[in-house]
Amino acid sequence: MENTKELNEKKQCDLHVVMQWVALKDQKPDDGGFYICCLENGAVTECLYTWFDNRWFLKDRAEVRQHNKVVYWMERPEPPCA
Repeated sequence: MENTKELNEKKQCDLHVVMQWVALKDQKPDDGGFYICCLENGAVTECLYTWFDNRWFLKDRAEVRQHNKVVYWMERPEPPCA
């Protein structure tokens, strides 16, 4: 018989994640870190948000320029269970 920890892990693996875009004009992330971002030109990429100076950086650490700014963001999903 499976123990409680194994059952909880199995439940977590069975959950479907609902991801939703957040408009940056409506809400900024609460914490700094990596997020999935949609840029003004429609490109979707991973970005780093620094809350202390309110700046976005592309994954390669290049700053997101004003002409190609972040317009939507969402949390990154957890990796799949094995």
